[in-house]
Amino acid sequence: MRPQIGRYLVVGGGCALTQNVAIVGLVRIGMPYLVANILSATAIVPAGYLLHSLFTFRVRPNFDGFARFVVAVLFGLPVSTISLWLVHGVCKVPIGIALAMVTGMMAVYGFTLTSWISHARTRRCAVRPSDPASA
Repeated sequence: MRPQIGRYLVVGGGCALTQNVAIVGLVRIGMPYLVANILSATAIVPAGYLLHSLFTFRVRPNFDGFARFVVAVLFGLPVSTISLWLVHGVCKVPIGIALAMVTGMMAVYGFTLTSWISHARTRRCAVRPSDPASA
């Protein structure tokens, strides 16, 4: 499980960084935040699912897993937004600390759900050690 956590942090951190950079860039050229978030997610979510399947959990991607991944991502947005509002808005924790707390919480949430999503069909879809994708 420990190697999976490290690989999850690499993939999740890379996806989060890429999406944040895309959102900032799109907002700076005048795109509304919500539109920028949706547009960047259309590229990041499929890439994240593939990377988590093949690299983090080393299972074969499938449509059912992708659908569960999308639902988890969609559910995570209001969870993180409400969490940030509670920590920063209600509890008055400074924004930098609040963001770090919520990011940490969402990393645990994301790892748990991504692990469940990826392992739901592991017995039938596991990548074999001889497959190039498992290297």
